[in-house]
Amino acid sequence: AFIEGEPLEAKIEVGALSTLENEIQKAGLQPKEINFLTIEGKLDAADFKLIRDYMPNLVAVDIEKTNAIPDFTFSQKKYLLRIRLPHGLKSIGQRAFSNCGRLCGTVELPESITAIEYGAFMGCDRLRYVVAHGDKITTIGDNLFGEGKNKLIYKR
Repeated sequence: AFIEGEPLEAKIEVGALSTLENEIQKAGLQPKEINFLTIEGKLDAADFKLIRDYMPNLVAVDIEKTNAIPDFTFSQKKYLLRIRLPHGLKSIGQRAFSNCGRLCGTVELPESITAIEYGAFMGCDRLRYVVAHGDKITTIGDNLFGEGKNKLIYKR
C-alpha cells in the first residue's frame, strides 16, 4: 500500500564482482525503482554501495552468495519488510539494518555467522526476534537493537 504504482521485482544474476549495476541496466531497470530484489551470485563493496546509495525503495531482499554484509548496507531502508540472508553469511556490519523501521517478524541468522557488529538492528522496532542458529558467534557489538533492548535468541 505504500508503494506508488506497480511493485517492481528484479531477479538479477551477477556473474562477476562489481557488475550488479550493469546487470540491472541490462534488464532495462533503474536501481531506485526496484522493490523486490533477488540476487544470484557474489557481491562486493561496489555492489553493496549501489544497494545502499541507490535503492531506497526496497521492500524485500534475497541475497544468496555473500559472506558479509558491510556497514550501513540496508540502513534507512524505510520500506524494507523482510530480508533473506545467505547460508554462508559470516558477518553483519555496523548498523547494517539500522532504522529499517518496517523490518518485521524474525530474521534467521545462518549457522555460519561469527560476527554481528555495533547497532546492526538498531531502530528496527517492529523486528520481533533475530535467531542465531549454531554456536559460532564470537563478536557481538553493543546496542544491537538500541539501548537496553535484546531480541537475539540462540538456537543450537
